[in-house]
Amino acid sequence: MVSNPENLTNLVTAGALRPHQPQDWEIASHLERAKNLLHDAKLKDATLDGRYNNAYSAAHALAQAAFKLRGFRTTDSR
Repeated sequence: MVSNPENLTNLVTAGALRPHQPQDWEIASHLERAKNLLHDAKLKDATLDGRYNNAYSAAHALAQAAFKLRGFRTTDSR
């Protein structure tokens, strides 16, 4: 599903996103982090809270990669 570009523009106007030209290493870093977090989320010895937090953080890393691939970054991301 492709997002409506107007939605992204609205997030820029609201101050949640800003334009960004990503480097390849940034995208790779987000994807690697997501992969590692998802691996950890599957560990049966981890607490349920820990597994949830790892899965949530993996989703966040994937969202960061997706925004950057579209030419944006969140205002609080590095």
